[in-house]
Amino acid sequence: MAPHGTVKNTLIILLVCLTAFGCSTTHSSNNSQATNDEQVSISAAELAQLKASASQWQQAKPGIERLLLIEQDLKLLISQLNAVVEQKTTQPNIQATPVKKPKPAVEYQPTPQPLFALQVASVTERMRLSKTVEELKLKAPELFAGELIANVEPVKVNGTTYYRLKLGAYQYQKNASLECEKLKQHKINCLVSHYTAQPFK
Repeated sequence: MAPHGTVKNTLIILLVCLTAFGCSTTHSSNNSQATNDEQVSISAAELAQLKASASQWQQAKPGIERLLLIEQDLKLLISQLNAVVEQKTTQPNIQATPVKKPKPAVEYQPTPQPLFALQVASVTERMRLSKTVEELKLKAPELFAGELIANVEPVKVNGTTYYRLKLGAYQYQKNASLECEKLKQHKINCLVSHYTAQPFK
């Protein structure tokens, strides 16, 4: 029979070993469980990412299909344009002949504006002009037999308004001078002046 002290020491050693083994087992079990949890967590994240990618693909699919159709249309258009360019390069270079507009039988020529007239009177009262015209017709009826071109030019001189009676409408000064000489032969005062388009009524 073993001594009492030896048995006691043996029991103490066994208890220490069992305690150490139990702690080690618990620690290993905890580590294994944590590793399994991490693996499950990573797998779930990857699954969520795959689902998100699939959803994005479904949303983008119609747009991608439209882009593919547009690409086909562009290819067709490019082929048609190339065919047109090739057709133009093969055709001979024909210069367009300018079309001449037919000339009218009678070309329009604008009537030249008159520049000169014959000043025959200058009065301070406009109402006196009618009487002046009648007096001129009496002095030279043959010169005023046709249509009478008469204009009035109001001019202020030293605060007084004068009404100048001007007859005729001439483009050239020499023609106006010749007519003025005819009036002077009938004792009508005459002066070649500039034309004024203000008809006398």
